[in-house]
Amino acid sequence: MLGEPIGIYKFEEKETSPAGADKTFEGPAVKDGTLVIINHASVIDYSDTDRMLCLGRKDGSGEVHYFKVQKLSSLYEAHLEGEMVLLAGEKPIGVVENPNAGEVLYCSFYGLVFKIA
Repeated sequence: MLGEPIGIYKFEEKETSPAGADKTFEGPAVKDGTLVIINHASVIDYSDTDRMLCLGRKDGSGEVHYFKVQKLSSLYEAHLEGEMVLLAGEKPIGVVENPNAGEVLYCSFYGLVFKIA
C-alpha cells in the first residue's frame, strides 16, 4: 500500500526563452514523509521544432535521470507515458535543448501526493 492520499501535485510554468542555453524546468521537491506519483508530464516548445525535449527527475543528491528524450524535425512536445514515482527530496524536470531567443516554452506535471504509512 502506498499510504494515504493527501493532496494533488501540480506544477505549470510558461516562459519566453533567452537564447544560448538549455532551459530546465524543475517542479517542487517532494517533502519528507511523502511520495508523489506523477501521472502527467509534458514539456513543450510552442514556437519551433527540432529541439531535444527531455522529461525525468532530479534525485536528492542532484543527479539527473531522464525517462523520455525525443528529438524529431516535426516535434513540438514530449509527454510521459506511464507514471513516475518521486521520493522525498526528488523533483520532476523537463528540458528544452538550446531554444532560440523568444521561443515560448511550457512544462507541466500533475500527480497525487501520498503520506507514507
